[in-house]
Amino acid sequence: MNPNIHPRLQPLSELVGVLEVAGRESVKALRQSYHRRTRLRIGSTLRPGPDTPIWNELAKVTAAHLTHWGDKALLARQLGVPRQRLHEYLVAKTACPDTERALHLLAWLLARRNPSSPVWSPSRPAGLPTRRPAHRPAIRDVVRDPGPR
Repeated sequence: MNPNIHPRLQPLSELVGVLEVAGRESVKALRQSYHRRTRLRIGSTLRPGPDTPIWNELAKVTAAHLTHWGDKALLARQLGVPRQRLHEYLVAKTACPDTERALHLLAWLLARRNPSSPVWSPSRPAGLPTRRPAHRPAIRDVVRDPGPR
């Protein structure tokens, strides 16, 4: 019992003491949680989610423009990634492209909105690696023999 506190306030003083201990514990837990969420991890990549609102909006708008059959495959070919990876970017939202491909995706979207824009050429953008080995011709270059009828 503290002699400096009025006897009527003594029960309140004990309650304040309990609340003070609980407050200190919650602040300590919050600091640890914040430290875990904001800690930089070596080799980690930024994952799509609530922390990437700009990417979420770009993926949503891009997915809305992929309406015709084969659009996603053509876009994946132009970006130089497999179709499945583009699906991870836009539909599953489990991955983000690197900066270069994200900029090419933005340029594709601008060209899609304004077809007369000189931003995007229909051929593969310079600097992106090809996914097809050099010894295999493209499907469109192979002449198919219809065979006997």
